[in-house]
Amino acid sequence: MKRSLFSRLKKALRFSLRDTLVSLGILLAFAALSFALQGFDPQNNFVSMLFLLAVFLIATVTDGYVYGIASSFLSVLLVNYVFTYPYFRFNFTLAGYPIAIVTMLAVSITTSALTSKAKRNAAARLEADREKTRGNLLRAVSHDLRTPLTGILGASSALLEHDETISRAERRTLLQDIHRDAGWLIRMVENLLTITRMDNDGGTKVNKTPEAGEEDPESGLVPLGDMCISLERAAAQAGEFGHSVERELSYLTVHSVLHLLGYDHMDEGPMKRQMRVHEEFILDKLGITREMEEETP
Repeated sequence: MKRSLFSRLKKALRFSLRDTLVSLGILLAFAALSFALQGFDPQNNFVSMLFLLAVFLIATVTDGYVYGIASSFLSVLLVNYVFTYPYFRFNFTLAGYPIAIVTMLAVSITTSALTSKAKRNAAARLEADREKTRGNLLRAVSHDLRTPLTGILGASSALLEHDETISRAERRTLLQDIHRDAGWLIRMVENLLTITRMDNDGGTKVNKTPEAGEEDPESGLVPLGDMCISLERAAAQAGEFGHSVERELSYLTVHSVLHLLGYDHMDEGPMKRQMRVHEEFILDKLGITREMEEETP
């Protein structure tokens, strides 16, 4: 608690060359404006209001409370010395002088507090948006990471389980698939690390250009991705859920294609419900229903 209070006090009282120059610039600008308007009011009754506005602006555009409070005292002294009779002399016996000091201090402190709170709220919203973006990114790439991992698992399982019966050509094909998926995973991780570095670099700007998907030169179609289903695992799951291997393979195929189309079921949200509805609809259109299995002897 003490450390938090000390850090907040230190932040409120920190020195900034930029805020110093801005504060002096605003005070000089309003002093010049007051000199320019003297011809309209020789009594300079408007000067106090102008410098009250200057204090408000300084408290708004600077960080912390130091510059608002300092500008309050400087404004009162400047008005007293330059724009109040006897000119270019201090006169602290003027009526209402303490009220002017208290008013400007109240304006500067109130404005600084409101501005600091608004900046903290903006920073909190920005951090929340960044966390939301990170979460969306992780959900978006989760499927892209699972797809090659599934391919590697399926190919390696085939090599381990059918080592004696698999041909040399099939073995080479499976090894090439493992090598390709592993390389794809490496590139994906490198892209994620690049995005992380860009996210930490506040000055980085990304120019995004939409591009068409890469077409297959032979078919002219855009491949969605790879799909690998283990027959052994499908048979085991069919036994666990009490339905046929045909239904399990059909379900896994439909499920995988929906994943390739962008559907996901990572959380209990509308996307998961929509994916389940599509699965049942497609299986029903294919004539593979739970009722059919119950009627099959």
